[in-house]
Amino acid sequence: MDFDSNFTNISTLFDPSEDPFFPNATCHPDVHAYRYFGASLGILVTLVGTVGNVLTLLSFAAEPRLRTRFNALILNLTASDLLYCAFLQPVTSTTFIRNGWRSGPGACRLTGLLIFVANAVSIFNLILIAGSRYALIANPRAYDRIFQQRTMPFFVVLPWALGLALFGPLWPIYVFLPTVCTCSFHRQRGKPYTTVLMFFMFVVGLGCIGVFYYLIDRRVKAASRALELHRRGRGEAAGKGRPQASAELSSSCPGPDGRQGEAGDDRPQAPPGTGVPAPAPPPSPQPPGRKARTKSGPQAPPSLGPDSGYADEASRATEGTSVGDEESFPGPGREAEAGGGKKGGKEAARPGPGCAARGGSTEFHKVTRMCFAMFLVYIICYMPFCILHVLDSKKRFPVLLHMVAGNFSWLNSSINPILYAVMNRQFREAYQKVLLKAFGLCRRH
Repeated sequence: MDFDSNFTNISTLFDPSEDPFFPNATCHPDVHAYRYFGASLGILVTLVGTVGNVLTLLSFAAEPRLRTRFNALILNLTASDLLYCAFLQPVTSTTFIRNGWRSGPGACRLTGLLIFVANAVSIFNLILIAGSRYALIANPRAYDRIFQQRTMPFFVVLPWALGLALFGPLWPIYVFLPTVCTCSFHRQRGKPYTTVLMFFMFVVGLGCIGVFYYLIDRRVKAASRALELHRRGRGEAAGKGRPQASAELSSSCPGPDGRQGEAGDDRPQAPPGTGVPAPAPPPSPQPPGRKARTKSGPQAPPSLGPDSGYADEASRATEGTSVGDEESFPGPGREAEAGGGKKGGKEAARPGPGCAARGGSTEFHKVTRMCFAMFLVYIICYMPFCILHVLDSKKRFPVLLHMVAGNFSWLNSSINPILYAVMNRQFREAYQKVLLKAFGLCRRH
């Protein structure tokens, strides 16, 4: 198929004066002075984003603890950010410096297509990340069934395939837009498909992410309230002649070396391997002829059992514990393996419910907060451009306002590596490890 001739045929359906390539593709006169600032901002985004995302990829290669099922989604998001920062942003910055497009309509259409595919991949990855976090806390067994090692390649390829399938049909109408001084699809020629597509991507897609994090927040708060009630009940029971009740939870928590902690130790413990509450202690022996009496008392909150999702593989692997691979600890549904059954005729030690709640929930919260921050950054960077695109469909607002809103969206792809370093200890340690190796190689040469 001859795309250049197809583009020419479509262009003849409109007034030639409306064609951005007639007589030449130049930026709008109203942004002539601003384009120097835009070029400088583009160069900054290119440098920061490229270095940060390359550092993230190298960290995955250098640190085995980062190579988990959940982190495969982070890696896919990093790849789309790197595509934008290292290849697409320099093209846009060059356009600003030249005050127009000089590479012809074919290259412009390719650039426009890749820009929207990269953005679509980011949105779809954010949806998968939020959905996996919710599945992890709502139904960990379903999480294990869906996000398996053999299914992760599918979830990596899916965002790219969807992006190409949705934005590929717009190939003939990707043109140079003087108001934003970059290549994009024609605002009028693509309707109504482009209107429906943008609504689906930015309203439905981002709305789904918001719903997932809202549901996560509700479950976390419900579990926290249940745990608080459980602790109060334990305290009341201890005050009525059971002084060792409060110590049972702490003493049942294994430390980083796998040994039992001492009673009263409130220091953060390593998350347990299974997230399964310890079996109830055996009842005290009763005198002969007397029936054992059951005493109703505070029960452990059900949300902190094996389905809580707090002591999960993804949280352990992204928060700097000593776990080196996903199979080191059995996940939900694998209790009969290490830590869940009998080995050598002895019952394997398992953490208590308080240990699972205290250690695992902290890890889950940290990873989820980082993912939610990534979502917020995307919203903040793209919301001005989306709102302006909807409100100013007739192009009555100043051209410079459109330019600033478009440039603000550039920041998204360069901020994610900063979030990884600030909000995740294991990523931060991996970055340091890579930088030290690079520094050592530079000194040798």
